[in-house]
Amino acid sequence: MPVGFYVVDTETTVPVVDCDLIGAAYISFVLLNLLYFTIFVKFFKDVLEDDSVILFLYGAGDAAMEVYDMVMRNVSIKRRYSKVVFIDDFAEEAEFYGSMRIKFSSVESFRKGEDAEFAITLGEPSNRKILREKVTSAGYRLATLVADSVIVSPSAEIGEGCIVFDGTVISSKSRLSTNCYVIFWVIIGHGAVVGEDSTIAPTAIVGGNCVVGEQTFIGMRSSIMQGIKMGSKAIIGMGAIVFRDVEPGATMLGNPARASKGKDEHKVF
Repeated sequence: MPVGFYVVDTETTVPVVDCDLIGAAYISFVLLNLLYFTIFVKFFKDVLEDDSVILFLYGAGDAAMEVYDMVMRNVSIKRRYSKVVFIDDFAEEAEFYGSMRIKFSSVESFRKGEDAEFAITLGEPSNRKILREKVTSAGYRLATLVADSVIVSPSAEIGEGCIVFDGTVISSKSRLSTNCYVIFWVIIGHGAVVGEDSTIAPTAIVGGNCVVGEQTFIGMRSSIMQGIKMGSKAIIGMGAIVFRDVEPGATMLGNPARASKGKDEHKVF
């Protein structure tokens, strides 16, 4: 019966309140407050847990500063860490880029028992592997950093230690292996697999079902046709268009991409 005034006799009216309605309203009020309390507790639980983690960026060059900026502007990443600290084994320890720069040998004394994660912030694939192995052999955990604006298919996989910048698309059933470095506005096509310690520069396109070997570098604005297989340690130059499979260790330049001698030491930078 709804709330209202009802005639009891010919001369008197009294308000009649529906008890079932009051009970339902009370239950709704309690459930709503329980929901708010659950959200509140989860939020502060995450904050309290994450505040004890220091993020170390191994490498203090331009790439490291780009990663630092990405962490600062992406709330979901920034709130996970109490500090973000640079590591450079070839420079003096000092204030650096709004934070601190220390040597790897100083990590234990610096963190003073706080938990730590490491991001490898170098673009050279071979150096990414060296530092990854150094960090993990010392018992530290790699950080996985994915910008908030990245589009990731529910069926895609992103390996430990990957850094994926803003605007990137990682399509269905694709996989980034451990410690990949994917810079702004890259497209990873459906079913593509990118090998560990690889770097993909801004605006590159990796077509569907491609297989990219480990420690491979794909230059900015380059395009890899769907289904291409690329051997380990290949280098794809800026703007190259790859229509054929790539041999391990090859350097490919131009449109269409052709094998080139490249540098004697087979380095990108």
